[in-house]
Amino acid sequence: MTITDLKNQFLFEDELPPIETNDIDDKDEVNNNRRVAVRYLRDDIILILKKYGLLKWQILPQSKLLDISSKGAYICSSTPLDINKKIMLIFAFKDGKQFQTKATIVHNHPTNTFCYGVDFKKMQHALGDHLIESQEQLVFK
Repeated sequence: MTITDLKNQFLFEDELPPIETNDIDDKDEVNNNRRVAVRYLRDDIILILKKYGLLKWQILPQSKLLDISSKGAYICSSTPLDINKKIMLIFAFKDGKQFQTKATIVHNHPTNTFCYGVDFKKMQHALGDHLIESQEQLVFK
């Protein structure tokens, strides 16, 4: 029986017979989508970007946050950074709260070489909660 036959036979969804799932393969044959966190577009968060230089952390000037989630962020900097470079990010919110996390550069933008995707070293649940609590507009990717 086809799906069209089922739709024609039953008027209400709750009257549909159970569907056998014997032919469904539970193996991971489909590519695993690693992006499971909502990315928020925020222009009200100040980003302070640091990289480890000669024996100490150095603040990089002119850093900008483009989007953020509890797992990572998309940032731009006036300074070139290498893939797999370990960095420190400090996010300052209007209400005075700050979150600091270590992160790794995982990719750079193909056309803008100074924009980078970063993964946080640890999942930032408190940051994710504060992103939701402090947002004034619902804008996400």
